[in-house]
Amino acid sequence: MKTIKIVLVNIILSLFFTGCEKDVRDKYVGDWNFVTIEEIYRGGESSRDLIRIDTVYYAGTIKYGNFEYGGDGLLIQCTEQDSIPVIVTKKGVIWQAFPTKYGTCYQCSLGSFEKSGKVSLDFNRYLVEGFTIIFHVSGVKKRGDKK
Repeated sequence: MKTIKIVLVNIILSLFFTGCEKDVRDKYVGDWNFVTIEEIYRGGESSRDLIRIDTVYYAGTIKYGNFEYGGDGLLIQCTEQDSIPVIVTKKGVIWQAFPTKYGTCYQCSLGSFEKSGKVSLDFNRYLVEGFTIIFHVSGVKKRGDKK
């Protein structure tokens, strides 16, 4: 009888801890202070001219994102106009996420989260007529937002 009780307790505990697996995104969701350096270029990849550099300070957010074609990710709102859909690995590496009709495509690594509540990432936005904006984003999670 004692053996049956031990087995039942082990089964119940393993079911409890298996069901309580934490979402890797939880620690990143919340309010953040972002600094974004925007470099605006004219021209292609091989030769381009720097037109302007802007620095944007923004009190933004990181929210849960469920993409249209599948894949749970995050939406990083680092400027008023820019909300970046990303996927985050268990180690905090940030991948750019593009929904397609075949599933979510992970194009490239953009940056990473650090254990100390910091994030850094870089990404490009290609505009019409040969203009490119390169974004260098760094952020710090606001204190008291321990989610």
